[in-house]
Amino acid sequence: MKLIFSLLLVLPVLAADFAGPWKFSYRTSSGITREGKFDLRINGDQVTGTITSDRGTANIESGRIYGNEISFRLIRHSSYDDIEVDYEGKLDGATLRLTMQYGTHAPIAITATKPS
Repeated sequence: MKLIFSLLLVLPVLAADFAGPWKFSYRTSSGITREGKFDLRINGDQVTGTITSDRGTANIESGRIYGNEISFRLIRHSSYDDIEVDYEGKLDGATLRLTMQYGTHAPIAITATKPS
């Protein structure tokens, strides 16, 4: 009985299927639609990978998953400065719903799906 109870406590913590490529899109505050691709690698509860868009490719430098929730950060390097970009969200069926936040800008909703 203790074993069954222990398993029930652990099951919600198991990672959802975040690994692999994801196509994403979002609309900027100025109305521009942007698209790109996440390539997420999962090792236990750690998230790494890359994000590729018309702004280039950036490495995911830290990230965590907990059940169906995910958070990660990347740093966009440019000739002018470096910008930290934070993402957090959750897997909703086959859709990854994230919020992207950088600097003092308002959070931006992102929707991602796995390519078919």
